[in-house]
Amino acid sequence: MRHRFCSLLSLFASKKKSPQLELPEDICRQFSLAQIKAATNNFHPDSIIGTSYFGSIVYKGTMDDGTIVAVRRCGGSSGGGVSELQLNEVKLLCQLRHPHLVSLIGFCLSEKEMFVVLEYMSRGSLAHVLYGKDHVPLAWKHRLHICIGAARGLHYLHTGAKRAVIHHNIKSSNIFLDEEWCSKLSDFGLSKLLPLSTSKALTRIDTDQAVGTSGYMAPEHRVLLFGRPQYDSTLPEEKQYLLDWAMESLSQGTIYHAIDQYLKGRIAPECLNKYLEIASSCVHPKGNLRPAMGEVEVTLELALELQERADSEMESIYPYGECIYEEALFSGFVWKFLGLDSHNFSEFTYDSSDSESNNCNNNS
Repeated sequence: MRHRFCSLLSLFASKKKSPQLELPEDICRQFSLAQIKAATNNFHPDSIIGTSYFGSIVYKGTMDDGTIVAVRRCGGSSGGGVSELQLNEVKLLCQLRHPHLVSLIGFCLSEKEMFVVLEYMSRGSLAHVLYGKDHVPLAWKHRLHICIGAARGLHYLHTGAKRAVIHHNIKSSNIFLDEEWCSKLSDFGLSKLLPLSTSKALTRIDTDQAVGTSGYMAPEHRVLLFGRPQYDSTLPEEKQYLLDWAMESLSQGTIYHAIDQYLKGRIAPECLNKYLEIASSCVHPKGNLRPAMGEVEVTLELALELQERADSEMESIYPYGECIYEEALFSGFVWKFLGLDSHNFSEFTYDSSDSESNNCNNNS
């Protein structure tokens, strides 16, 4: 495999204005600038579907074989030359393949610009779906499937690839959804490869190597439950930072009143109990007490199983009505959770500065 990447690595080190590359198409395809222009209708404004890191513009395009793609335009008019972060992403994605990672289809290098051709995700980012301008009321089980998919993607990065990869920028705007609502991780510019000696036995990462740990799902557990951004300056001061507000609500047993209005009465208490268990562990202030991603994935799958089992039982009792769980039963499970795990919450002494520096960086 090593020789297949030699030409790619030498290309990235080249200082020529129009470097050429021959790379097997089953690894990564190189497109010409003419092909990129044809795919995006010469970068027509109507083809723009968003922006990425450092102001890179993303276009929806159609390649000559009919494949619909997302084309990220890096450098040039979108903010200077091609950066090391953009090159880093291409080098990484050439080596990564997983159902829960946005696939790299190919790229194009032209003078000071690079065009990264990616799998098109028709439903956009999780942030767009949950609290964007055209947000939709996602069912709780759909949200759990999304979270499980993200956890599987991270688990693969940490333990399934030849060398462990730390994403470093997990957040709702970097989790994308396809037509079938399958969640996939994107934006690998900040990602790091760990030494071979640590890749296979990886469970956690020293904070000297990365902010957060391998098990740190950043804000996505909370975002899915609350349906709002990590920080919202329009809210009262005590509610602006989601982590602080969530932990305060949970410790006081009032979290039912804080969650997404659409989810009230629709989460089975036993599912919520398991979900809160893993969510609180993932944001533990002590990195060595956060779970590895394998544990996160399994626990989320169990939470989904508990939800499906509870819904099935509810439907057998009320076959013609919607499954609604009473607030009193919900609150009882929250207090049970607090009673069983009160030692967890005695160590949560967040303030806004700590949560911003340690958790809102979204590194994973």
